[in-house]
Amino acid sequence: MDSNMSIMSYASSDTQKVLPKTSRSGILYASDFKHLDKIQKSQTQQDVLPRINNARLLLLCPQGGVTFNDSKQCLGTGGPDFGGQLVYLKSLAPSLRDTGFAAVDIVTRSFEGHMASGQAFPQEFKQKIEVSESDPNLRVVRLPCGGNQFLPKESLWPHLREWTNNIDQFYRQEMQEHYLSGEQGNHYKEYTPIVTAHYADAGLAAYLLQRNEGYPFATMTAHSLGAQKKATFESNGQDTSQYKFKIRLPAEKRSARSAGALICNSKAEKELQWHASEYKDAVDDAKLHVVPPGISNAFGQKKNEFNLRKCDTTERKQASDALQQGLALLKSERQGLPTILMCGRFDRKKGYKEALQAFAQSPELKAKANIVFLFANAPAILKEPHVYLKGRAAAYAHEVKQLIEQEQLQDYLVIPDLPQINQTHLSEIYRALSKDCQSIYCHAAYTEPFGLAILEALSEGMLVAATDNGGAVSILEDGRYGELMDVSNAKSIESSLLKILNMPQEDKQKRQAAGEIKSSDYRWAKTGHDYAQLIDKQLSSL
Repeated sequence: MDSNMSIMSYASSDTQKVLPKTSRSGILYASDFKHLDKIQKSQTQQDVLPRINNARLLLLCPQGGVTFNDSKQCLGTGGPDFGGQLVYLKSLAPSLRDTGFAAVDIVTRSFEGHMASGQAFPQEFKQKIEVSESDPNLRVVRLPCGGNQFLPKESLWPHLREWTNNIDQFYRQEMQEHYLSGEQGNHYKEYTPIVTAHYADAGLAAYLLQRNEGYPFATMTAHSLGAQKKATFESNGQDTSQYKFKIRLPAEKRSARSAGALICNSKAEKELQWHASEYKDAVDDAKLHVVPPGISNAFGQKKNEFNLRKCDTTERKQASDALQQGLALLKSERQGLPTILMCGRFDRKKGYKEALQAFAQSPELKAKANIVFLFANAPAILKEPHVYLKGRAAAYAHEVKQLIEQEQLQDYLVIPDLPQINQTHLSEIYRALSKDCQSIYCHAAYTEPFGLAILEALSEGMLVAATDNGGAVSILEDGRYGELMDVSNAKSIESSLLKILNMPQEDKQKRQAAGEIKSSDYRWAKTGHDYAQLIDKQLSSL
C-alpha cells in the first residue's frame, strides 16, 4: 500500500481488499511478538481469537469531547460536536461491559483549547486515559492527531491515518506491557481489540485499522447519514461545501462495505436512508440491523422508585430553581399557561426559528401557551451570540435573537439560566413541566435519525409534537403517541401544537400514560445486548 495514498482515495476506492487469513486477522497474536518466547508456538489463531467474554471492544469516535464526568461534558456549550452522540457512547459502553466483554474503551481524540466563550475546555479532554469510577475495565482513551487543539469534525478527515496509527501503537504497547508484567496471566487475549465505529469519520478509521493492521471491524453505527442531510440542506438552499460531503459520502460507502454489520437506529434508517442513491451497490441488506438506543436512567424514574444520588439532588434543584425563576418573570396574566418546550443546541437543522415563527404568526398559540427555551447559557448567548459561540452556531443564534426581537416574543418566552445542562437537569425540567399534562415538547428538527430526546421527554410525561422526517415517525407511530409535523410548513407546526393544547384533559392523561409506557421499551441494557449478539456473530465467523 502506498504510504502517500490520501484519505480521499481510501474512502472512495471501489475495490474491497480482503484481508489474508493469517494471524493478522486479529491484531495482537503471538506471531506479532515472536521475541516473547514464553508464548508457545503451538498457540493457534483459533485459540487466541476472542469472543466477547475475553475481548476488548473499542468504540471509535475521533471527534473527542467525551468524559465520564457529566459536569464537564460541555453538552450544548462546546459546539455542534458536543451533542447526543457523546451521550450515546457514554451510555452504550457500560451496557456492553454488562454483556460480558472483558473491557470496553471509548477511543477518541485528545485536545485542548478554548470554547467561543473563552472558557477553557475541561482538562479531561487532554487526559490520555480516563477510567470509570464504577468499573476499572471501562475507559476513555484519548489519542492525538492533527495537533493538540480542538478541531471540528469536518476538519478531521486528513488526520485519520495519524489517529489510527496512534491507536495501533497504543494497543500493541499496552498488550506487550501487560504480557511482560507477568501479572495478567493469559489475559493478553483481552487486548485483541474488536472495533465498532460511530459516525462516518470513525467508519473510515475502522476501515483503515482493518485494512492496514487487521482489526476486526464488527459494526458501524452512522448516527446520521450524509445523503439525507445533504438533501435536506440543498432543499433549503443552504451551501453544503463546509460539511465535506465529497469525503463523507464515500467514507460512508467504504464503511458499509467493510463493517460486519450496520447498526441502524430506526426502521427509517434501515429501509430508506441507507437505500439512498448515493449508497448504491455499497449496502448489503443482510448487514442492516435495527438496534434502537436506550434512554438514560436519569429519565423515567419516579422519585419514590429509586434513591437520588446527592449530586442528582443538587442538579435537580438547580434545574427546578432556574425554571421557576424564569416562569416568575412572566407577566401575571401569562403565568399558569401551558408551555411549549424547545431545547438542545444552536444549530440550524434543529428548526427553532421555524417553530418560533409558527408561534409568532398564530394568535391562538400566543393566547394559550408560553415557550420555554432551554439551552446551556441561553440568556448570555441570546444577549451576545458572537461572544459565547463561534461560526455557524453564533450566526444561527444571532438569527434567533433577531427573530425574537422582530416578532416581539420576549413576553412569551421563559429562558432558564443554566450555565451547563446535563441529563439530570433535562429530566427535572421535563418532570416539572409535565405536571397536569400542560406542556408540550416541540422537536422541530428538519431530520431526526432516531429521536432519543423524544423518548426521554415521553418517559417524563411530556406530550410531544415532532418532525415527520426520520425516527420520530416510528417512535410516535404516526400520531399514536404524539403529533407529527412538517417543519418546513408553519401551518403544520401550528396545527400539531394546537391539536395537543386543545385535547380534552382525559385524552391528554391517556396519551401521557401511553408515552411513558412506550419509552420504557427503550433501555440501554437491551441496546447493549443486541450489539453484543451482532458482534459475537461477527467474531464467530472469523
